[in-house]
Amino acid sequence: MVIRTPKRLAYPKGVCTYCGMPGRTKDHLMPVTWTGEAVRRGVLTVPACGECNSAIGDLDAPTAALLLAGQN
Repeated sequence: MVIRTPKRLAYPKGVCTYCGMPGRTKDHLMPVTWTGEAVRRGVLTVPACGECNSAIGDLDAPTAALLLAGQN
């Protein structure tokens, strides 16, 4: 595996990538179950609200239905 320096993506700062609400946490785009702890610093992150970040957890393919189900 080749590890490269993370690149900045064009997500609006402070806006949850998943729901558009204020995002005060960061979500790693690849779950820890794929990367392991050793390479976590090299995994791209996106802004996420705490609710979406918790709903996604370590899922590898979050769906809109999953996120909407958590917003009751």
